[in-house]
Amino acid sequence: MFFTKKRTDGERDACGYANLVDMHSHVLPAVDDGSESVERSLEMLRFSYSQGVRKIVATPHFYPHSMNPVNFLECRERAVKALAEAVAKKKALGEELPDVYLGAEVGYFDGISRSSAVSELCLVGTRILLIEMPFERWSESCVNELIALKAKGFCPVVAHYDRYWSYQERGILERLVDDGIGIQLNAEAFLKFGTKRKALGLVSAGLVDFLGSDCHNMTNRMPNLSDAVEIIEKSLGADCVERLMESVSAELKRADIIC
Repeated sequence: MFFTKKRTDGERDACGYANLVDMHSHVLPAVDDGSESVERSLEMLRFSYSQGVRKIVATPHFYPHSMNPVNFLECRERAVKALAEAVAKKKALGEELPDVYLGAEVGYFDGISRSSAVSELCLVGTRILLIEMPFERWSESCVNELIALKAKGFCPVVAHYDRYWSYQERGILERLVDDGIGIQLNAEAFLKFGTKRKALGLVSAGLVDFLGSDCHNMTNRMPNLSDAVEIIEKSLGADCVERLMESVSAELKRADIIC
C-alpha cells in the first residue's frame, strides 16, 4: 500500500502515517513570512518527516504588485541553494528528511493568464501553478482568468480554498472543478469545528486534489498534515487518503526534487 494504516510494532513513524505529500509549505529560508533561517527550515522538515511526510513542496509567496519576478526568483534560488546544502549535510550523516520540491504561491492578478512570468513560477518540472485568490467574492473575469490558464496548458490550483469559501457564490467550486481547476485545502480546515464537516464533505465528493499544511514556522503555524489525515481516515476511511496521496504522488513524478 502507498498509504499505510496505523500499527504499534514500531516500524512506522510515531504519528502512524507514511508517504504523505504536503503540497503547500513555506519552508524555504528567508524568502517570505515563512521560515526565517536554514536552521528553522531544517526543524520544519524534520518535524514534517516525523509526521509521515515524505514529499513537501516549497511554495514561497510571490505578490506581483509588490515584487519583481526576477528579484523574487533570484532570492528564491539563493534560499534553495542554502537549504539544499544544509539538507545534503544532514542526509550524509544519516538523517532522514522529506524530498523537497520547488514552486510558488502566486498572488492572483488581473491578466495572470497573459503573463509570461507564470511559467517560471510553476512547480518546477510541471505546469502546476498554485494561486492565492482574492479574499472576496470572485468576479466572472477572475474565474475566467483561471480557465484561460488551463486552456493554455497550465494546471492552475486554487491555494487553501477553505479560506475563501465563505465569500463565494453557490456552485463556484463545482464549476472550477468541472473546468479542470485544481483545489487545495489546508490541514487547518479539518482541525476546526466550524470547517471540519465541510472540508470532509469536499474530499468525500472528490472535489479536492491536494492537501497542504501551509506551515510557516514551529509556533503558531507548524506542520500539521498528519493531524488532518487522521481525521480524514477516521471519517472517510484509509482508502480515501490512499487514493488522494497516490494521485498527488503521480503529479510529482514529473517534478524536480531540489533537495
